[in-house]
Amino acid sequence: MATTKIEYFIRPSYGGWHDLSRWAVERSLRLSLIDVTKAQEYFLEQRGVDDYDVEDGKALGVRLMHPGGEGGKKPWRKVGEVVQKHRGLRELENEFGWLSSFLEEVIKGQLHMNKSVRTKLECLDEAEARKIGRNLSPSLKSRKTAQAGLFQWEKQNRSMVQLFKRHEWLESMLLSISQEIMKTAPWGLALRVCVGAGLSVLDMVTDVLVIIAYMKEETTRGYGYSLLGMIGASFTIQLVLVLLQHIKRPAELPMEVLAVLTGLKPGLDASRVCLGKRKMPHEVLDAKMELVATKAIEMLCESIPGCVLQLYVMLKLLEVSESLPVFSLVSVAVSSLTAGFNVATINYDFDTDPVKRKEFSEFYGYIPDEANLRIVLLIIMTLNSALMVLARSTTTAMFLLTSVKGFAVYMCADVGFYLAVKVWRKDFWHLIPIDGVSGVVVSFMVRVAVKTITDFTAMVQTRHPGEMGGVQWLVNLGISFVACGMSVWMYEGEGRIGFVVGGGFLLWGVTGWLAFVLCKREYRRTFWSLKTSSQVAIERFFLAEADDVKATVFKTNHMLWQDIETDVSVWVRSGWWDWREDQPPWFTDSWIASVPLAMIPEEDAKGVARVKASVRRKSKFGVSERGMSGRKQSVLYVEEH
Repeated sequence: MATTKIEYFIRPSYGGWHDLSRWAVERSLRLSLIDVTKAQEYFLEQRGVDDYDVEDGKALGVRLMHPGGEGGKKPWRKVGEVVQKHRGLRELENEFGWLSSFLEEVIKGQLHMNKSVRTKLECLDEAEARKIGRNLSPSLKSRKTAQAGLFQWEKQNRSMVQLFKRHEWLESMLLSISQEIMKTAPWGLALRVCVGAGLSVLDMVTDVLVIIAYMKEETTRGYGYSLLGMIGASFTIQLVLVLLQHIKRPAELPMEVLAVLTGLKPGLDASRVCLGKRKMPHEVLDAKMELVATKAIEMLCESIPGCVLQLYVMLKLLEVSESLPVFSLVSVAVSSLTAGFNVATINYDFDTDPVKRKEFSEFYGYIPDEANLRIVLLIIMTLNSALMVLARSTTTAMFLLTSVKGFAVYMCADVGFYLAVKVWRKDFWHLIPIDGVSGVVVSFMVRVAVKTITDFTAMVQTRHPGEMGGVQWLVNLGISFVACGMSVWMYEGEGRIGFVVGGGFLLWGVTGWLAFVLCKREYRRTFWSLKTSSQVAIERFFLAEADDVKATVFKTNHMLWQDIETDVSVWVRSGWWDWREDQPPWFTDSWIASVPLAMIPEEDAKGVARVKASVRRKSKFGVSERGMSGRKQSVLYVEEH
């Protein structure tokens, strides 16, 4: 079948009115794109099942979730109509008679008990197909992104793995449906945003109440100012991050600043991750990394030091009184739980990310595929990190009460030893692709920040070779335990505190052992792996068969793979013209801009130089009517000179 590709461009003219609002521009373009959407729908209906591609799958997903028409019926009630309108779906239903029933259950988006179906595709009947369709919603509920939820659901149902291999476009169709379900379901986007924002706001509110209580007493007023400074430092660093992210889009800054000052930034970032927001050329971090950075800043500047300070004050109060203020206990508990939840979700989200499991399958994948086990493991990891924050903060406060100078010496020696080992193993450079003096500063700051968070939370994600590495993660944990034991031994205050701390560490050990037992056996070796970030970057490039995995080498610091620079250059030059012609999804302007000009074929070097310059200075915003593919159909570029 011959295929004709039509690209539709709109060049709006407003008669010299250049200062029209963005709303007016979007409204005008949407009206212009109505006919384009109708044409797209018509041609999609004529395509056969063997003609469908990934983009058609996305378009079909949007059509099934937004069928339109009269009558006000729910989308799932119109599945049969949509299937009959599309030639390809009719052909697929002739092959699998349960297709409409299956899609009805998927689109309903109702929560049910998640029960895996291991039946082969050829043996699947309508009842089992409906059960598989009902399984999708609980899988999406247990994950932050639609892609990760769909991946989990696919692995639980054997027939779906076979179906996706036979018709690749079906995966993109169901991903499109999943994204729409998570936007509208009460347990989807709303729940994730509320949990993230709620914990952050609750932590800040309890800290403010403690500050007010401290300010009322002359003896604790200085601690109130210290706690206020910690919150201020958290806000300041978050505002700097916001400025770096949106400096080229000043119009976005007011909302971002307001989110930071109200404590709603984690919730806003979580909503972007759930909606699958892609990284724009002007942004420094993608949505997921911005969320991780925000959580890390909160833990480093507010949750962890706030816990230490409040426990320090409580231990001093115990020297003259046998009772403690309830509000202080609540504040410490909330801060510990917030930090524990943040750490657990970072561990969980990174490990279950389908892209990361594909790019680095040797490390990511320790969390089981069964939905129930995943929920149990997430709860255990939350408790484990929260207990570690409580126990480590208490012993740190004990150490400070015993000897401030001794604590300072210990911290310098501990961090110095950690960095010395990194330098000795040629593993100092962080994965962040920044070289030169800036790279040294950034690597130093990130290494120290990661170590501090690991010391107080035992975050298992930092055993990644690009962060601490398995062996150094274990050694660091051992040093922390020795330091905690010494702090309890040296402390001369209330003796019962030592038993409480010991009980906390015992519970931490139990939850840690349970988490270790529940994780997949083949990934346990990652907890004592000797690999460095450089070794992993080089191995990933040579062992990967797919170009999209090899292409991730440019996401890492050049210092880590400079030994194979010639091999990378040969790979780029050998595949360049094929990528230019085929335009794979990863072959974007941002990726092209990350490739050194010396590796680009000379015939295309000038064009790539223009792309690099364009990525650096271009501010892009898309305005369009969402068509059948769910993608923007018209993009207005505004050049900033």
